Amino acid sequence: MPEVISNVMVVGDKRKHLAAIVTIRSQLDAQGQPTDILHPDVKKWAENLGAEAETISELLEDEEEVRLEILAGIQKVNRKAVSNAQKVHKFMIAPRDFSLAGGELTPTMKLKRHFVQDLYAKQIDRMYEHETQSSMW
Repeated sequence: MPEVISNVMVVGDKRKHLAAIVTIRSQLDAQGQPTDILHPDVKKWAENLGAEAETISELLEDEEEVRLEILAGIQKVNRKAVSNAQKVHKFMIAPRDFSLAGGELTPTMKLKRHFVQDLYAKQIDRMYEHETQSSMW
């Protein structure tokens, strides 16, 4: 799989299992901030899966193959985990990449975990409603 995933933030402190927030790689604007337009490598990857999306929004609308492919990647990484506690059980795909302008990153490009957790609090809580490994958007 090409560099499709831009960022991953694992959550799960004091929860039943680990979950992840995944962002899709996109093109950058003149200021170096992510746009909604898919990176050419991601667009090509998506086309190979049968998706004709030009933007992240379009890709997230109804592309089961994309979700399944990302899930397969997570399951591949999970096979290297020593215990079940180290495995990511659920994931969501964020509608935009993390950025300085969006408030998810510091000026030194470090992830503001608490900000991201607050931003996606409802979606994170939903990832813990059911116990099976899956994706959600």
